[in-house]
Amino acid sequence: RIDPAELIDICVALSIDPAEIIRQIAAVPSENTSGKKVRKR
Repeated sequence: RIDPAELIDICVALSIDPAEIIRQIAAVPSENTSGKKVRKR
């Protein structure tokens, strides 16, 4: 797993907006959460 603080440091180093990364992650269904809910249908 990636430490959120580490992720922010990487974003700053690469001049990427951390909020944009968070939006990208939120847009992808996670295996641990929404993935299982979809499979149960």
